[in-house]
Amino acid sequence: MARDDELLRETVAHLEQALHRERERRREAEGMLSGVGTAATARSLADAEESLLAALAPVFGYEGGAVLTPETGKYRAATATHEALKAVRLAAGGFVQRVEGGEVAAVFDVARVPDLQPLAAVPGPARR
Repeated sequence: MARDDELLRETVAHLEQALHRERERRREAEGMLSGVGTAATARSLADAEESLLAALAPVFGYEGGAVLTPETGKYRAATATHEALKAVRLAAGGFVQRVEGGEVAAVFDVARVPDLQPLAAVPGPARR
């Protein structure tokens, strides 16, 4: 009987974990769908970029974001959630080129990535 109770508890725990994962995936999918919908109904590219930044913030958990555009060997923010981010220029170095090429990257300290060091001087969300 004790073995059956333990198996039942394990099964319930696994089901709760699966439910949590399913809810997270649903939240992400709904956020992405919302982002695509807002971009598709925007009246201009700038409106679409702003809508995407707002819609995707809860999906990816960022406080500050920017849509980057190339500018003579650097990247600048075409649209940003904070004024301080609009002034930043990022070098088109190896890290930025890898990300632009599709490589997924997680950065926990922008001061340690040479291409992203200008973000270390930005007050507010960029420093988190």
